[in-house]
Amino acid sequence: MPVRRTAVLCQVRVVSIWAVIASIGGTAVGGSDADGLAGGTTVAGKFFPYVGVGTAAKLREPEILQALRDGFRLIDSAQADEWYNEVDAGKAIRTFIAESDGKVKRDDLWITTKMHPRHHGKTAAPTSIERSRKQLGVDTIDLVMLHYPRCWPQLCGDSHVEEGTFYDSWRALEVLVDAGVVRALGVSNFDTTELAALHDFARVKPSVVQNWMDPFHHDATLRQFCADKGIVYQAYSSLGEQWRHRARTDDFGPNPVFGHPTLSKIATQKGWSVPRVVLAWSLQRNAAVIPRSSTPEHICANAAELFGGCGAGRDSGVGSRLLTSGVLTESELRQIDRLDGALERPHTPEDL
Repeated sequence: MPVRRTAVLCQVRVVSIWAVIASIGGTAVGGSDADGLAGGTTVAGKFFPYVGVGTAAKLREPEILQALRDGFRLIDSAQADEWYNEVDAGKAIRTFIAESDGKVKRDDLWITTKMHPRHHGKTAAPTSIERSRKQLGVDTIDLVMLHYPRCWPQLCGDSHVEEGTFYDSWRALEVLVDAGVVRALGVSNFDTTELAALHDFARVKPSVVQNWMDPFHHDATLRQFCADKGIVYQAYSSLGEQWRHRARTDDFGPNPVFGHPTLSKIATQKGWSVPRVVLAWSLQRNAAVIPRSSTPEHICANAAELFGGCGAGRDSGVGSRLLTSGVLTESELRQIDRLDGALERPHTPEDL
C-alpha cells in the first residue's frame, strides 16, 4: 500500500528511550541481572524489548538461533510465507530454550507474528492464528499484528476475496486475547487515519504499531499519534532496505543509508558503524527496532553494537540488555532529522 511521507522533524513528545535506559545507571541496563531483559517497556503485563530481530527474507533456524544466542529476545515473524518462515522460527525458539538448561524460559522471549490480510474475517482470522501458534510451537503468542489493513492483487491474488474486514479480524482476535491465546494486539502498515479508526473501534486497544521508518522516512504523523495514545512504535527497515524497491532521486548507491555522507560523517567522527548510528538515532527518537540479517557476520555485528558482543545471551538473558556507553548528541540527532524526505526532493547543502 502507498506510504504517507512527511518532512516534519520527528521529535515525538515522549521521554527518550535512551534517557530512560541511562537513568537506571550502569553500562548495560534494562532488566535486573537475573532476568537480563533488554531496555523496553511493559506491554500487556509483560516486558517488551525495544530491540528485537526481524526474520523477513525467510530467515531459517540457524540464523534465528544465532540471534537468540547473541542476545536478542524479541523474534518478529509473520504468516506471509512469501517473506517469513514461522516453522523455522519455532524450531529456533525451542532449540534455544532446550540448550539453555533451564536458564532461559519461554516467558523470557517475546514472540510476534503478523496475520496475513488474506485471512481477514471473523472465522478466518482465529483459524490462521491457531495455525501460527502450532507452527511457532507456543501456547501463547505474545503479539499478533494485522500485517496490512487489506489485500491487493499482487499480495493476495487477483481472485482472492477476504471473508471480512480488518474490523472483523480485530473483534475475533480480541476473543483470543480474552482466552489467553494471544497476549497483545497491534498493526503494521496502517496509516494514521486507519489506526485512529481502529483505535476508536477496539475494545482491546492496539499496543504496538510496526511501520517503515529510517533516516529518510520518519513517519512522523503516525509516530506522534502513537505517542499520544501510549502505543509502542516499532520501526522496520531501519537500515534502509525499503529504498532498494523504491524510485529515488539520489546517487547514494543501492542503499542510501550506507551511502549518505551525513551518516558516514557521524559514524567516522564517533568511531561507530553506520548501522550503530542509525539504530541509536531510532532509539533516541523513541522507535523500537528489529534489525535483520541473514549472514552470521552481520548478526554478530548487530549484537556487538547493541549488547556488547556475540554470544552474550548464550547462557542467560543478561546479554540482551542495551549498552548505554554511547549516544548521539542533540546536534547529531538534528543532522539526521533533517534527512527526512531528502530522497523525494532536490538536494540542499544541508543534506550533505
